[in-house]
Amino acid sequence: MKVKKALIAITAIAVVMNSSFLSFGADVMAKAETPVITASAVTAPDEAATGSSNDNQTILTDAVTLVRTRIDIPEKYEDFTGSVSKTRGVDVSNLVWKSKTSDSSVRVTVTGKLITSYYKYKEWDDTPSFAPYTKDEYVSKALSFIEQANPTMKDKLETDSYYITLTGSNVNISFRRVQNGLNVDSNNVRISLDKKSGEVVEMNTGWWRNAEFKGTEFD
Repeated sequence: MKVKKALIAITAIAVVMNSSFLSFGADVMAKAETPVITASAVTAPDEAATGSSNDNQTILTDAVTLVRTRIDIPEKYEDFTGSVSKTRGVDVSNLVWKSKTSDSSVRVTVTGKLITSYYKYKEWDDTPSFAPYTKDEYVSKALSFIEQANPTMKDKLETDSYYITLTGSNVNISFRRVQNGLNVDSNNVRISLDKKSGEVVEMNTGWWRNAEFKGTEFD
């Protein structure tokens, strides 16, 4: 049934997070021609962290605690470094765990209370291989990771694109944010999974924090 008219009143107090995104090489799924929610964003210039060292230490400790309660950081990553800054008035913690016995590492960015990026570095196996999982299984694994990392994103994502090749090491999936049945412009999560193990190795988000959506009505 076609929607004849849509009246959408949106109020948004949001911080638009600019994240680096995965290079997908090719988009193998056409974008659905569906209505898109848009909203203006309240932003402020980037600035260095101006709090005291004690304040920054508290912010860093809270960020580490948040990550460890949501994401598994293996014990082999013994070396930890972290830094705190402010982006558009919001605390940003950059956390790095490294292994002492190899080049592998885990890097996480926490913006406010949102995990906005995750990257697990390890050596890749580019030997051509068929995928041991189905598309639905990869999508399910990706969504489970996202919802564990950021519980507030649960039930607000739809698959936007899916990319896999015979020779590639990873499976790349993009999800779009959906609110009140409509796509939210510029809000997405991109995930890369190890093709053989199904493990998530990278996540990047573009997400309006603290956005408030009201009054979607249809005649």
